[in-house]
Amino acid sequence: MKTRLKTILFVALMLMSAGVAKASGCDGLRKQLCALTDTFPARVGIAVAADSGETLHINGNEPFPMLSVVKLPQAMAVADALRRSHTSLWHTIDVTPAELAPNTWSPMRKRHPRGGNFAIAQLLEYSLQQSDNNACDILFSRVADVAQVDAYVKSLGIDGCRVAYTEAQMNADISRCYDNSITPLAAVKLMQTLFEQRGADRYSRFLWRTMSDCRTGANRLPRFIGDRALSVTHKTGTGPLTADGKIMAVNDVGCIMLSGSRHCHIAVFISDAQCSMAQCEALIAKVAQLCVDALNQ
Repeated sequence: MKTRLKTILFVALMLMSAGVAKASGCDGLRKQLCALTDTFPARVGIAVAADSGETLHINGNEPFPMLSVVKLPQAMAVADALRRSHTSLWHTIDVTPAELAPNTWSPMRKRHPRGGNFAIAQLLEYSLQQSDNNACDILFSRVADVAQVDAYVKSLGIDGCRVAYTEAQMNADISRCYDNSITPLAAVKLMQTLFEQRGADRYSRFLWRTMSDCRTGANRLPRFIGDRALSVTHKTGTGPLTADGKIMAVNDVGCIMLSGSRHCHIAVFISDAQCSMAQCEALIAKVAQLCVDALNQ
């Protein structure tokens, strides 16, 4: 009986010590992140969700302007609309030259100035991988509009995301960029949802593969962890200068996959920065590095 009691006490102490180690590890990461953000000349929001179920955040419930991060919930809503209507990703859409605005970021327009016939999959690739604003707005007008995207996110039970304007509408009035907003915690929940869905069907598999080949933001989440991460599936967002010379937004939201099925979801939003783009991107990269270091401990 005494031996059994000793065993029970030993196991209980081990479980308690494991809980303390987890908490202290999380607290240690939080302190490191706070040291980065406390004196940074911008409003910063961070949310991190580890595969263990632990979550931490800094200003995680505050709304930040999404900019091109809006293309993440849009792509998920587009996939949902295609799934429900049994429409192929390779269904084609005729794009006219008038739909390719010249005064916006658009590798698609540069390559196809006269428009053409595009599969929805191609439009999603332009939007997610190269952050093409024209491709994004064509998807808004032809597949799922802003109200449908906003409703889709809410249908997932995710609060803290508001999709109100197209890229063209934001370009016409940059103050609207603040209305297309999301909290860091909501952004992480979106990534977790996409991660959980990634093998469910051809639509989710396509989105995951496409975002895993993101061609923007190499100096953000992937910068310091490229030699350790199996993949970085992410979506960036970048804003213009405000009237008082601040950078409106420098964002990155993603999932970092490591060996042994370890992974974490990270959202970093920087708004109204009174520093350079390089400094903002370095902060995002350092957050990812610290999170990977903590995950590997």
